[in-house]
Amino acid sequence: MKKVDIFEIEDIGFPLLMKQVVESNFTGILFVNRNNWRKGLIFNSGNLCVIQSNKPEELLGNLLVEKGLIGEDENEASLRKAKIEMKKQGVALLEMGFVQPHEIRHSLKHQLETRLLDIFAWYAATIKKIEKPGINKSPELSREEFAGLIRKGVMEYTPFSQITNALSAYADARPKPGPNSLPRDMDIDMQKIFHYRVSELLNFGQDVPRALLGHYCTGLITFDEGRNKGLLDKLSSRLKEIKDQDPFKVIGVDQNISDSGLQRAYMKIIKANHPDNYSYANDPEVNRLANKIFTGIKKAYSEIKSAR
Repeated sequence: MKKVDIFEIEDIGFPLLMKQVVESNFTGILFVNRNNWRKGLIFNSGNLCVIQSNKPEELLGNLLVEKGLIGEDENEASLRKAKIEMKKQGVALLEMGFVQPHEIRHSLKHQLETRLLDIFAWYAATIKKIEKPGINKSPELSREEFAGLIRKGVMEYTPFSQITNALSAYADARPKPGPNSLPRDMDIDMQKIFHYRVSELLNFGQDVPRALLGHYCTGLITFDEGRNKGLLDKLSSRLKEIKDQDPFKVIGVDQNISDSGLQRAYMKIIKANHPDNYSYANDPEVNRLANKIFTGIKKAYSEIKSAR
């Protein structure tokens, strides 16, 4: 049976998701949806193989036009041929003699990079993560190339709110260098960061925290505290609130609320606090606290219903 997880990108942040995918040697598909835009990222053992996208500007022909390798007429003609003969546009372009094989290879790699980096800039999106062991596609990028793109995505595209959210879990920790030497693809002196705590580094403008997260997400540095500390603190505080509050405050309603209003409020809060929302953390303690909160909310609702 395929394992399927559904969560919001705000819950984990795309850079941390990429770290999780690589380190778990994930084989399967990530479906990322934002408004009308949909992308499918196919992985084999943590290696990125293909990204499917419905964004018109990310179609191969449009990228070739942007680079000046073909004209609009050639783009449209190759699209018609590809549709009629049910083949990929790249194949149609080669058969029509509009481009050379090396231009297609380079452009397909550029297309993959464009589609990936675009997701780093998304503030919100729904992600469906589906394990699919049968995938046997070959990766288009080496691990080093993929890691470099992750760092570029963090450094140049990721909303800074996601950077601070991701690093806040390690506010009291100090970064530590990993076993591998640090690359020079960021214009930051990373050796200096090891003298500070994360909370201090967050005050060093944007570049330093971005570089810090980029290196962390590609396994080049670690932290000296548990990775989900911030989330655990948040859940622990919420659980304490539930234990101390009367049932109406737990649900967030007034005692005079109608039955239908109570039902709507309950459905909203139970959905917002469902343990599955934290599956991305992959942490038994997070799961334990989330389930206790979930049970506490259900208990409060039952007490209100019994008293009516």
